[in-house]
Amino acid sequence: MSVVVALASGGMYRNDDEDGAQVAYKILGNGTLAILVKPAGGELMILREFSPAGYAWVEGKRFLGEVDRLGGTDGIVMFG
Repeated sequence: MSVVVALASGGMYRNDDEDGAQVAYKILGNGTLAILVKPAGGELMILREFSPAGYAWVEGKRFLGEVDRLGGTDGIVMFG
């Protein structure tokens, strides 16, 4: 499965499941889009975040759990 995001700038962001890792998204209460990854045998973590103005739409696997206490992988945040 993959997560595809249409960026407000007109570009696309895509991240696919690979090497046993699973990718999903969650739209947070403030509208921020969080892209989540769970590496094979690893912990679920935030891979990337997009501000509400930074994306137009998202499709893929949606994560329904809580993400408030997850750590991040590389600290990348995309603004509109």
